[in-house]
Amino acid sequence: TDLNALKSYSENIAALIIQSPNKNGLIENWMESKKKMLDPKSLLIAVSEPLSLSVLEPPGKCGADIFVGEGQSLGNPMSYGGPLLGLIAVKEQYKRRMPGRIIGKTVDKNNNDGFVLTLQTREQHIRREKATSNICTNQGLLALRATIYLALMGKKGMPYIANICYQKAHYAANGISELENYSLPYSNEFLMEFVVKTTHSAIDVTNYCAAKGVSIMRALTDESDSLLLIAVTEKRTIDEINHLIKCLKEFS
Repeated sequence: TDLNALKSYSENIAALIIQSPNKNGLIENWMESKKKMLDPKSLLIAVSEPLSLSVLEPPGKCGADIFVGEGQSLGNPMSYGGPLLGLIAVKEQYKRRMPGRIIGKTVDKNNNDGFVLTLQTREQHIRREKATSNICTNQGLLALRATIYLALMGKKGMPYIANICYQKAHYAANGISELENYSLPYSNEFLMEFVVKTTHSAIDVTNYCAAKGVSIMRALTDESDSLLLIAVTEKRTIDEINHLIKCLKEFS
């Protein structure tokens, strides 16, 4: 993201939304984004994938006022695109404007851990089924799955998985960059997704790889039909990554 472009906007900006990693897989600088904002009253909204936050600086420490993200990767199936699990967090001064309910942790009279409804909007009681902030059964089940997943992974498990993704993605990127007709157009600051530039048609390359059992896509920002977007997670093996590299080499 070109942060210098912020200077061309007026000071009447309600909020700035910065996603990191962004749609090209690159890690953005939230803290620098906050400093570049002309109006100190403008809000910084950070968007991220939760697994990446186990190794990146938390949005709150980088000056973000609101965080939003997608929790599908927290133990939930892809299910052909839904239902998915939305995540949101805000600074203390905005919590009363939050939709849904805020659950707080406490202890009972026997000093056992317990959870209570700390805050919920009156709208849910007044409008009942017509309330806009209700949490439906599907979302409740997805949140439960995410809770179980996070409890199983723990503080060490999430960074461990993120590091595996990082190592495998960079292994793939390094291997592809050594091929003729392929290069990495952006910096090396990515976690598990990266863009590859090719002298071939990106659509033709993706179709060829699909026929070989490999799923990659044309980059979302590609207008020249020359950019590929490749994601590598902990589920991909070294043999599968080498197969991807082989497919790209064969197409050349």
